[in-house]
Amino acid sequence: MRRRNAYLTIKRQDSNELLRLIVSYLSLYKKPVYMNVYIKGNVEGVLRIPKDVFNDLYLISRKLRIYRKRRVLKNSCHSGLKLQFIKRKNTKEALEEIERLINNISSKFSVNIIADYKKSTKKKKQDAIDAYRIPPYTICIYSSPFEKKYVVNLGLTDSLEKALLNDFSRLLLMHDFIFFKKGILEMSFEEIVEHRRELAQRLAPLFLMEPWLKQYFKPFIAKLDYAVYRSLSVERLMPFLLDENIQEIFCDRPGTRVYLDHISHGRLVSNIKLTRRDYTALLHHLVADRNIVFDNKALSIKTDFATNMFHVRVSIDLPPLAVDGGALDIRRYKKKWFKLQELVKNGFISLEGGTFLLLAALARANIIISGEPGTGKTTLLNALDMMLPSFLRRLYVEDVVESVSLIDRGAHQLRLRVSTLEEALHYRQGPTKYVEIVKALHRKPDYLILGELQTRKHFKAAFHAMSSGLRVIATCHSRGFQELVLRLTKVYGFPKQLLDLIDVVVITSRSIYQGDHKFVKNIFVNNGEFFELAYANGFLIKDFEDTRLTGLLEEQGLNANNLSKAVRKLFFDLRFSYSGLDYILAEVASPST
Repeated sequence: MRRRNAYLTIKRQDSNELLRLIVSYLSLYKKPVYMNVYIKGNVEGVLRIPKDVFNDLYLISRKLRIYRKRRVLKNSCHSGLKLQFIKRKNTKEALEEIERLINNISSKFSVNIIADYKKSTKKKKQDAIDAYRIPPYTICIYSSPFEKKYVVNLGLTDSLEKALLNDFSRLLLMHDFIFFKKGILEMSFEEIVEHRRELAQRLAPLFLMEPWLKQYFKPFIAKLDYAVYRSLSVERLMPFLLDENIQEIFCDRPGTRVYLDHISHGRLVSNIKLTRRDYTALLHHLVADRNIVFDNKALSIKTDFATNMFHVRVSIDLPPLAVDGGALDIRRYKKKWFKLQELVKNGFISLEGGTFLLLAALARANIIISGEPGTGKTTLLNALDMMLPSFLRRLYVEDVVESVSLIDRGAHQLRLRVSTLEEALHYRQGPTKYVEIVKALHRKPDYLILGELQTRKHFKAAFHAMSSGLRVIATCHSRGFQELVLRLTKVYGFPKQLLDLIDVVVITSRSIYQGDHKFVKNIFVNNGEFFELAYANGFLIKDFEDTRLTGLLEEQGLNANNLSKAVRKLFFDLRFSYSGLDYILAEVASPST
């Protein structure tokens, strides 16, 4: 495939010359040919064509594509094709007639001519229900009878501006390849982005030196980040990685549209299609930055990818496991996690339910947060974690880092990253979650935070830690409480007596047909004989003071009644410090109480 970009100055008498150039490209190349002709409709534009020839239709971008089977047009056909253009003042009719004539010349091949036009009177566009900027992209969300639309737009002036950006991205790439090749190989993804941003700022004025490109300077400078991303082959992915409103994105196979879960609008389908090039580029960045192993053995890849611009968990299924060529799932983590008070305000959990869970966390109860994928389990765990007193020593064991770093706020955290399930299954190397959980006893944590328990070994290690006296909080997957019990007792074969080690089970859910609303559905508390329902659908059924959890608080010198009042009061103060409940606990734990 060959690509030709023509920057032409078209005068009134040169319209036939334009057609001659087009037809020449059609007839001279045996392979498919793409050609872009850029024309500006304004008088001062460098490229223009008279209105009487185009009948008030401005040709913005024309792409001509030909499929051949070892046959080419003879030059004698040119005059006949040119004549059809001269006869017709309407460009669309002329191109359609040219296509018909070319197809009649030979049945051995077919020609497909595509023309994109922009009328002088624009059609009324549908009003967006939401719109915001993520430089250099503009995001618009439109309603639809089926799925809402998530439309990414660069806001280009015309096709020439896009061509300039594409050429500039190649210039950045070639500059580093020639002058900075060794340095690039030693850089991380975010370091390369910063380096090329600085390089782009220096090269852009030189790239647009010609006087006739002066009008493009300001919009071009505003879109330099796009050229930087394109030089790294991630320009289609970056809008999703940068958008703080996105929770998760999916692409089921190359060549299909990306769809996503949006915080405010639920499930949306985008106008972006990912290609095999995008998949390959992402894989190469993961290999370079995260040192993941990428070969024929690893058909599934799962890892976190954190930069100063975004933090995501990437899951990729590769062929032959992925029948249609590869599946992509990117879970995006917010830079600013929700406080527990904000979850109450958003309707994820009621005030009474939030108070109940925070008191259970302060009692360092063994808590399991369970639910379907994407129901806010990790969000709730991190919200509880951020509210814990800063003096507690917290140990995290995660295969993908989803916890929040609180060290800068004075918290005592030891975070361990272990091999993912996919890495452990394929390569059996590196630290595993099972081993590190068992070893946790010797690290003396006040609270052991395990992230997601995925396998029987993970649950076995968690029960081992609980039975050894460690206090544990973790997440897992199940639709409800009964399904969780069946998974542990029937699927994994654990005796029911082990379930007595768990103090609290939280079940999260989502209303996928009602704006994808996520919420805490149930809270179950172990009363010593069985688990009883304490919270259901926003209503507290059993007070914290009426559970055996009060004994856990009293063991640590805390009065449940006084602490409950203090915790309930702080929920109304959304400015409450991330540092935790240190000052409240100091008052409640005083001898007078």
